[in-house]
Amino acid sequence: MNNPNCYNSIMDCGGSQISSTITVDKSNKSSDFTSLQAAIDSISPNNTKWVKIQINAGTYKEKVKIPVNKPCIFIQGRGKDVTTITFDDHVAPNSSSTFTSFSDNFVASDITFQNSYGLQILEDLRNHKISFDGIRAPTLAARISGDKSAFFNCGFVGFQDTLWDELGRHYFQGCMIEGAVDFIFGDGQSYYRDCVLNVTALGSITAQARKLDSEPTGFVFAGGSVIGSGTSNSLLGRGYRPCSRVIFYKTNLGSVVRPAGWDAWTSKDDVYDPSIHSFTIISSLIYTYIIVFMHLYYSVYAGVAFSTLRFCVQDQVLELPNMFLGKRI
Repeated sequence: MNNPNCYNSIMDCGGSQISSTITVDKSNKSSDFTSLQAAIDSISPNNTKWVKIQINAGTYKEKVKIPVNKPCIFIQGRGKDVTTITFDDHVAPNSSSTFTSFSDNFVASDITFQNSYGLQILEDLRNHKISFDGIRAPTLAARISGDKSAFFNCGFVGFQDTLWDELGRHYFQGCMIEGAVDFIFGDGQSYYRDCVLNVTALGSITAQARKLDSEPTGFVFAGGSVIGSGTSNSLLGRGYRPCSRVIFYKTNLGSVVRPAGWDAWTSKDDVYDPSIHSFTIISSLIYTYIIVFMHLYYSVYAGVAFSTLRFCVQDQVLELPNMFLGKRI
């Protein structure tokens, strides 16, 4: 029976009930598959009911892709600290991602997606207190291109271009996202709630790719914190496209954030009024400050357009934003 506290209309997969569960365990202990990709491959195309993939603890070295014709998948790990999907491809952004989802109506929880290329070098240098500005190569942990995609208590670990928030409406809650250079980028319409952004070297956190004023896309970071090693190592963002827009709302900003805050980058000719976009960091902990760069982006967008509804998956109650209602704008 459906939970009366949940809004089943928020997703398009026949309500909140799970139609079947597939188990994954790398040691093959009473599981259906030993790899996540094999479990995804087993799901029928054009599925219209929720299918849950329960992936047990372990480190799975594989590249994983959910094609556009396989919606309504819910992947759940045993915890982001014990369940990891990892690979080390670093050739090109459109091919190097460890995890790629092109499908609509996708949910993941309690799992880490990692691109391991260069991470051991970075860790060794940090242990010896040697400064390091990183390996300049696309090390994508995840590429998210489907509409209505949500991530709860997940980890995203890489160095450059960690999370490609490419297209669609996306929601991230309680996630940890780690990197240095443009490590959250793309043109998604996305809300990051109570997420931790961990800066590991000199660079920029966001590179949002909104092209036109008429587009509803942008990144909102509500609550959470920006942490990392070093002082003034990172910009909050830089303008990847002419109308890039990002909000940090009630976010704790650590000393790793560079006082300049943002840079116009490729969109220097499109900054209409620099006074709109500048700001001053008053202290290392800012709970009520809104930072807006490239175009003025009203706080009501974070408070109203991104208010939440509840979505239930069996015994779990997951809150998703109002923007998931209806069709993609």
